[in-house]
Amino acid sequence: MNIIQQLEEKLKIPLEFNEDTKVAHLVSKDAFVKAKKLQKSPKTVAEQIIANLKIDKKIIEKIEVKGTGFINIFLTDDFLIKSLAGERGLTPQVRLKKIMVEYTDPNPFKVFHIGHLLPNLVGEGLCRVLEYVGNDVKRANYQGDVGLHVAKAIYGIVKLGGINLAFSMNLNEKVEFLGEAYAFGANAYEEDESAKLDIIELNKKIYEEDKSIMQAYDLGREWSLEKFEEIYKRLGTKFDYYYFESKTATEGKKVVEKGLEKGVFEKSEGAVVYKGGNHTRVFINSIGLPTYEAKDLGLAPLKYKDYKYDLSVIVTGNEVNEYFDVVISAMTKMYKELGKKTIHIGHGMLKLKSGKMSSRTGNIISGEGLLNMAVENVTKILSKRKDLNDEEKKVIAEQVGLSAVKYSILKTTIGKNIIFDPGADISFEGNTGPYIQYTAVRANSILEKVGKKKLSETDVKLTDTETELLLKLNQFESMVLKSSESYSLHYLCNYLYQLAVLFNSYYSQVKIDEGKNTKAYRVNIVRVVSKTITTGLELLGIKVPSKM
Repeated sequence: MNIIQQLEEKLKIPLEFNEDTKVAHLVSKDAFVKAKKLQKSPKTVAEQIIANLKIDKKIIEKIEVKGTGFINIFLTDDFLIKSLAGERGLTPQVRLKKIMVEYTDPNPFKVFHIGHLLPNLVGEGLCRVLEYVGNDVKRANYQGDVGLHVAKAIYGIVKLGGINLAFSMNLNEKVEFLGEAYAFGANAYEEDESAKLDIIELNKKIYEEDKSIMQAYDLGREWSLEKFEEIYKRLGTKFDYYYFESKTATEGKKVVEKGLEKGVFEKSEGAVVYKGGNHTRVFINSIGLPTYEAKDLGLAPLKYKDYKYDLSVIVTGNEVNEYFDVVISAMTKMYKELGKKTIHIGHGMLKLKSGKMSSRTGNIISGEGLLNMAVENVTKILSKRKDLNDEEKKVIAEQVGLSAVKYSILKTTIGKNIIFDPGADISFEGNTGPYIQYTAVRANSILEKVGKKKLSETDVKLTDTETELLLKLNQFESMVLKSSESYSLHYLCNYLYQLAVLFNSYYSQVKIDEGKNTKAYRVNIVRVVSKTITTGLELLGIKVPSKM
């Protein structure tokens, strides 16, 4: 329970932290709300509120009315210091308890590109903050193992020498081979009419599970999924449920056909479509195959059967916002309750400041390629460090490199595009993941030096920076809650950056380790800063290195 929650309980007025701690530590705007009902000026109402308050002098140093009716509160040093030892965490609130978050959703037979990396990082971060505030969260991954992209890959596999060519390869080589096969098939589909017809026929055979192509299909799918798991482990993600388009296609088609009878869908030029607002989308195409839209309709009841959720959150790029508007509209008409329980979160697109990275599978930025580039850049920075051995450099480079990528994505307001700048985002200075990691490492280093020294409890007088730091520490839980309620992790990221800046300013102003005169409350401030930053970074999926 932070100090806002404690004092709201005692004073019975709404409070919030004030940005400028020299003007006030806490502020209440309650008088402005009550003034309209009482038909009095906010200033008069504020003065009446103060007059009726029972002030505990051990907690509140000063309370006053300022401006047109703001109630400004200053807290005692003793109360602020004791707030560090108070119970941390959120008070129970009425909120959704069972949430399924669907994210990442890569397609087997294709490269795991940054379009999959983004929803993975955003989705995993959302799962962690939703869990932290008290929800029971399940992670789901919906993967496209049927469709035209698979047919293009199978076509390429056959033309490039067949599946036997790949048996002598390691996993990375197999996945690269799949990428080349897909690129080959995709080009053939666009440039060769005969090949296009062959690929369309292959697509039908995949849905029918034709034995003539199932060996290539099964092995290619297996390789892709094995590689995806390797990437998930590296990113710190473990899913509870996996769903595949091959299992939702049949159910989706049945739902659409049922909706056609009810008049929810209609026929158009041999296809079955749904008209949602200003948009019309195809749910069964002209050759009778279910589209992505139909498969998403088939997915909803499968998810609910596995986990009776109160809320289903789907995380994807914002380029499909319109798509999900229509799908959820159709879902609401076919499954009223499931439609109401489903929301879509669209994040922005990720680009490199230097432009696209090319690969042998075409102009695609692979998720691993981006991570590896960040890790390699950190490795170069650490190469001159003589105080670290090779294994330490390797571990730190991985943790800091992943931090740079994750934080650069998560600090951006949900829905906005992201530009990853290796030079700026991998820096140990500024609003970056490595800077915040470095701050936690610095705090831990101080605690290690102080060790089990006997600490002084005397001379407790907070500096302005200490007061600001203590008030900032008390805001952690509310920032996590705000991120969970808005489905945007940038609130937590901004908070951690502000806390890091404050602490580093504090570190430059105050000598914390003063030998026999080392003050207990200052060591405790460092301890709580370390714990808060570490917890906050964990919610973002970022580890704190032992050294930096």
